[in-house]
Amino acid sequence: MAKKSSYSDDSFNDDADWAADEPVPFGDEPIDLIEADVRDICGKPNAARGSLLFGSGAVSQRSFDGHAIHATVSDGGTLLPVVFDLIDESSSCSDAKHARLADPNCEHIAALMYAYIRQPESFLPQNVGGFIDLLNENPQARDQLARDPQLNQMLEQIQSLPPAARAALDKLTLNATPEQMTPVAELNTPEEQLKSLMRNLSLEQLSEIAKRRGWKLSSNAKEALSEELALLLASAPLPFELSSEEEQLLRNENTLYGLLDTPGHSALQNLWRARAGGDMKRFDNAVRGLQSAGVMFPCTGNGSALHYHWSPFLRSEDAPHLAPKAKPYPAEKIERLKPAEPLMPLTTIVDAVLELAEREPLRVRLLKIDSRFANQPFAQGWELDPQELAQYAKTRFFATNSITITFPLFWTDETIQKLETLSPWVAQWIAAFIFGSKMLKQDGDYARIDGDQVETWRKFTDEARWEYLWQGWRAGGGGLYELRAATERAALTAQRSSYTTNFKPIDLLTEIMHARNFVARVLAPLDPLTWYSFKSLAEYVRGIRGDFLHTTTTQEVWFLAAKKTRHRFDPNHSQNWDDSYRAVLAAFLDTTLRWLGVTEVAYEGKDLAAFRITALGAALLSGGKVNVPTEPVDPNAPSITWLDEATIRLRATPDAARAMPLIRAFADPARESLTFRVANASIARAFERGNTVAEIAGKLAELNAPLPNALRAKMEALAANYGRAHVYEHLTVIELSDDLALRELLAGTTLGQFVVHQFSPRLVVVRDENVDDWVNEVVKKGYTPQVMTNDK
Repeated sequence: MAKKSSYSDDSFNDDADWAADEPVPFGDEPIDLIEADVRDICGKPNAARGSLLFGSGAVSQRSFDGHAIHATVSDGGTLLPVVFDLIDESSSCSDAKHARLADPNCEHIAALMYAYIRQPESFLPQNVGGFIDLLNENPQARDQLARDPQLNQMLEQIQSLPPAARAALDKLTLNATPEQMTPVAELNTPEEQLKSLMRNLSLEQLSEIAKRRGWKLSSNAKEALSEELALLLASAPLPFELSSEEEQLLRNENTLYGLLDTPGHSALQNLWRARAGGDMKRFDNAVRGLQSAGVMFPCTGNGSALHYHWSPFLRSEDAPHLAPKAKPYPAEKIERLKPAEPLMPLTTIVDAVLELAEREPLRVRLLKIDSRFANQPFAQGWELDPQELAQYAKTRFFATNSITITFPLFWTDETIQKLETLSPWVAQWIAAFIFGSKMLKQDGDYARIDGDQVETWRKFTDEARWEYLWQGWRAGGGGLYELRAATERAALTAQRSSYTTNFKPIDLLTEIMHARNFVARVLAPLDPLTWYSFKSLAEYVRGIRGDFLHTTTTQEVWFLAAKKTRHRFDPNHSQNWDDSYRAVLAAFLDTTLRWLGVTEVAYEGKDLAAFRITALGAALLSGGKVNVPTEPVDPNAPSITWLDEATIRLRATPDAARAMPLIRAFADPARESLTFRVANASIARAFERGNTVAEIAGKLAELNAPLPNALRAKMEALAANYGRAHVYEHLTVIELSDDLALRELLAGTTLGQFVVHQFSPRLVVVRDENVDDWVNEVVKKGYTPQVMTNDK
């Protein structure tokens, strides 16, 4: 232990007092190390240089093994492991130039000591077992941990593991790799978890479970009885009958959280008060009933500290959900809505991406954090906004104490261009998804296929493929796409607190995972193939859980804000919720869930108006066996077929997936799935976008689907006249009051995208289909247009 020094210097007094008063998280008593000791042990020159190194963020990978502190110090681009023993003051620095010195206490050791004195909480124990033991030895640190319910719950769960799993877990480093975690996972099976829970129950409680289920057990010895009862519960996690109280508690917990957490007694009480009328006698009946059914197991603890485990074999799909309150959309109005563009089945797009990656590796965009900020507490692996970093470099603080969460694409522009030839946006997302599933693996700057993983995928049945994609989505596969899509569409920005330095990208990805599972549980009870009003679904979600994006964090950690004004949206305020969280809910339905084939959606203008669950979606949401009826397909049939001179049909193949952007360019979707029809308007649209007849015909010929002669002749005739005269139907005239108004609207609104022709500084014409959207836009901006129709 370092000795108390009598050295005094005013410049260090404040820091020394702070260090002496600061609680140290490990050991029976605070480590007696102060800043004056650094100069005594290392010398004033080394102490001064060490202080500069610490201040520059050079001390990383900090840990504590019970008697010595460890870290890595970066000096001139060299990483130097260093150790200082807090018991005997011995030290070790790997810098070669110090090996010849009798006193190894150099500037690097001084930097390590300053880091420990000023930031003792940053020194983590070297393994999980040491973390638990040191906390148990230090009541003060244990009390501090108890203030964080999530960390406290994690500790309870670790300590309640089966002995073999706990022994394996104790040896793990705190940054264990997935491979190192595998043995622990094998020991911590649901069967072992259930047996461990059963051992904590009394003989009377075990007998009550057997009696409730009507089981006759062959033994009265507690250990044998626990084993036998655990085997029975594993095959029958829910009783045949539940009381109304038990079902209500399961419904609430399942719909809101999905039986993912170890709920606290007080948390369940609050949930009951909010969702079941507040009759606490009924709550007590529900808790006792579920315990006697072997569905809920109490942890060790008393009063408000009491927590419960759900049976490891109880799945969200097994438990009841809250009754759905989404309202059907009027059938007579559905035809007026605009359906979403047709998509290739996602399994086909996966095949197409894999074929592309086999031919040419896909280039990935590597994350590079500015070295000046990489070690700052707010970095934590985030991609940082360049403008905010520039401001921080000048002022050393972030405006409004918040940092923008950026959503950089995983792929380079070069790769995105290749992927968009398969299907815009969708292929980008699925390529990131299959990278996370290990079918693509990183090799330097590229992602290449993993032959074994891809072979396994190709051996899957169609049902297994859909289930694989569905479970991957529920586990967070594909990243933060819904959040990114919502912020782009609704002019939002996601922000995080600059003060919360333990919030990492993986934490936000975990939140999206929880949000996906919540949305899936809300949709599960809805009738398939029935159109529902999205507005009513959004109001229902806002009512039962407005903060559905915050399962493990709060709005103080991260939040949604307006992109222009940075106004922070409060999920408990109805209008705020509608302006922000509703957009994220819509993104779930009309992006990833639609791509997965779970939902179909329809729009009113640009807004999501209605949705329905497909047959495939009903199978996936219910957790049942996926059984999607399909028509028998001839494997030798062409991918693209002309049904007549104007109608083209695609078959779900990688070749057809690659052809989709081309066909969408000059044809419109028909009512039948993957069927398109060529019309004069769609041909004109293709010409406007720069496509030529020769290019379209050439690409279709390469795909063995040449243009019919009559259609080609028609397209060439239209091309010959294109640019000479255009005949437009269904137009709207916009007349402005002065010469400046049009300039202002063209600069400040989206009007420029819709203009067909400008006759004068005050008169323009636009297409009818764009008028309503534009009028809504200018009204929101404070304009008051007068709209006149044909009959007025």
